[in-house]
Amino acid sequence: MDSADDMVIEQQALRAWPATVVKEAQGWVLRSTPGVARSRSNRALPPRCGALDGLSAVQKFYGRRNLPVLIQVSPAHRHLALDDHLAARGFERLSPTLVMRAPLTEETGRRRGRGVGGAERQVRLGARDEAWTRTLQSVDGRRDAAGELVMDRIPAHTVFARVLDEDDEDEVAGVGAGVVDREWLGVFCMGTRPEYRRGGVATAILRSLLTWGRGHGARSAWLQVEEENTAARKLYEAYGFVESHRYHYRRSTG
Repeated sequence: MDSADDMVIEQQALRAWPATVVKEAQGWVLRSTPGVARSRSNRALPPRCGALDGLSAVQKFYGRRNLPVLIQVSPAHRHLALDDHLAARGFERLSPTLVMRAPLTEETGRRRGRGVGGAERQVRLGARDEAWTRTLQSVDGRRDAAGELVMDRIPAHTVFARVLDEDDEDEVAGVGAGVVDREWLGVFCMGTRPEYRRGGVATAILRSLLTWGRGHGARSAWLQVEEENTAARKLYEAYGFVESHRYHYRRSTG
C-alpha cells in the first residue's frame, strides 16, 4: 500500500460525510454540524505533521460552540505524540476503529449473499427514503433529524441499498450506502436489524455496493469498522479488504 493512501482515504471521508461548518486552522480541519450527534460530524482532524501547534485553535473553535473537543487521532500511527499529549491532559479514548481498503476487480463480489435455506438475498439500490432512514436509526440508535440533512448533502454519486424481508416487503432487513468519489468507493451506514442477522443480509448489501461502485468507475473501496466488531471485519476480509490504518477519538472531559 502506498504510504500516502491513508491520508487520501481520510480526505475521501471528509467529502463523503459533509459537515455544515468547516474551518481550517494551522493545518487542522475543524467540523461542526449543529443538532447532529454523530462523531464524524463534530470532529477535528489533525494535519499530517505539526498537530500540537494548532491545539489552541481547536479548543477555541469548539469552545465557542459549547461543544466538547473531539479529536480524531487519525491515522493513529502518524500521531503518537498528539495522542500521548491528549491522554496526559485527560482526554478520554473512544471508538477505536479500523479503516479497511480493497481493490475493485472483476472478481469483486463473486460471493453470493444467502438467506435462510440458501436463498439469495435480493438487494434494491436507489434513493434514500423514510424506510431506509428508519432502519438505520433502529440499528445505530441515533434519531437526530439534522443527521438526515447531512445525508442529503452527500455528493451526487451516491446510492442507498436495502434488503427487504422475504415475506413482507414493507419491512427492511438491512441497509447500506455507497459514495463514489474519483476512483474510490466509500461504503457507509452498513446495518442489519438484529432479527435478520446471520442471514446473508450484510453480505448481499456489501456485494451489491462493490459491484455498483465498480460500475461507476471506482477502482478501490474503503470503509470504516469498529475494532470490536469481529463479525463485520470477517465479512469485509472475505471480500478482500485489508487494514489501511486505524484511528480513535480523544474527547475532552472538562
